Amino acid sequence: MIDKHKFYTSSRWRRKREAVLRRDNYVCKECARYGKTVPADTVHHCYPLMDYPELKLKSWNLISLCNACHNKAHMRGGNPVHPVDGLTDVGERIKDRKKIQYENWLNSNKDNKNNNKK
Repeated sequence: MIDKHKFYTSSRWRRKREAVLRRDNYVCKECARYGKTVPADTVHHCYPLMDYPELKLKSWNLISLCNACHNKAHMRGGNPVHPVDGLTDVGERIKDRKKIQYENWLNSNKDNKNNNKK
């Protein structure tokens, strides 16, 4: 299991987070879908970190969101050890929009594993 605190305080995450915000012009991608320009302050894992730790630094799995949209994407629990209990319908829609990239990633990993066995 991934140590979330250690991950989110790592220099690798901080660099990746900044790169994603810059890539997205520091604009919330969910608000932009509705014609709004809202500053992004969060980088969201479309395929959640705790469920898909292998995707934690994949650029295609990360999008910039404002805090309000990020909160709308997650069910928030009262458990301080695991405050994010899952995705809401909004979170699932964001995840679904990345399905093709996820399938491409899966297929490329299968190809790499098969090539390594030869």
